[in-house]
Amino acid sequence: MQTSRASTIGGSDFPALFDEGFKTRYQMIRSKVVPQLNIQYTNVYIDYGVAMEDSIRYNINKLYNTRYQPETYEDKAYNIRGNVDGADKNWLLEIKCSTSKEVQPYYLYQLMFYMVTGNYNIGTLAIYHNDETGDYTFDESKLTLHEYTPYTLCEKLGWESASRVYDEVERFWNDVERAAKIYTDTGQLNEWDLYQDNELIIYKEATTITDLLNTEQELKQNIREAKKELQAKMQYFNVVSIKNDEVAVRLVQDKQTKKLRPEVLDDLLHYYWARELSEECTFEYYLQQVYETKDVEPHLTIRRKK
Repeated sequence: MQTSRASTIGGSDFPALFDEGFKTRYQMIRSKVVPQLNIQYTNVYIDYGVAMEDSIRYNINKLYNTRYQPETYEDKAYNIRGNVDGADKNWLLEIKCSTSKEVQPYYLYQLMFYMVTGNYNIGTLAIYHNDETGDYTFDESKLTLHEYTPYTLCEKLGWESASRVYDEVERFWNDVERAAKIYTDTGQLNEWDLYQDNELIIYKEATTITDLLNTEQELKQNIREAKKELQAKMQYFNVVSIKNDEVAVRLVQDKQTKKLRPEVLDDLLHYYWARELSEECTFEYYLQQVYETKDVEPHLTIRRKK
């Protein structure tokens, strides 16, 4: 079955509808509207996965007595295409080769898409660890299997129903249609064009907050670096404190501090009143444990004047 990627949505596309995976929702919409900009790329990790897929599927079949084979399907009503790594009747196999053994969110979105649109009852996610040694020999110890049903995937993704797959696909194609009209009329397309009036207001506000948060993080980093540099100079010139009209800065030298440990104090009082102290756990022993001693490294304290 030869179907254009620009006119259909597949399992690898679906995570992008939630800004998961390797593309954002906007990038995915744009790739359908302006397919000539949809450049297929590869790298050493993708190449490794392609090279290992047949071997992984073969060995899974051999180890677990399954009959997984690649399968392709389509749903023309929703312009859906499915190219799955393996299917054995109503069982699905999705293979991922990764340098991480963690289950990534976009794996689950992709698995959900295939299970719902391909009518699979059980989905097996096979994660094969790419240790970056360049070894293409199958090693069972690198293989981890995770089994899901549409119900358990809904729990993982926080969905109320697996039928949401079709709702999201329909909403996606509506956005693509709207974006295509904008592109035809203006010859241009940007992310803001895809938002309705109310959504656009929210989007702009969210963008402003994001910019402010990024600025805040940058300022905090600049303050940390400035404090570090000031502390180094105060230590070098043996200056203990300095102040101006706005702030007072004091260099606190390394020292030991004591912090009360309430739980030990409770034990001490309990054993003292119950008269259960022993030669090993004397009153003096508990008294020593009541305070936790910590070494404090040199640091600056900055007090802003009112």
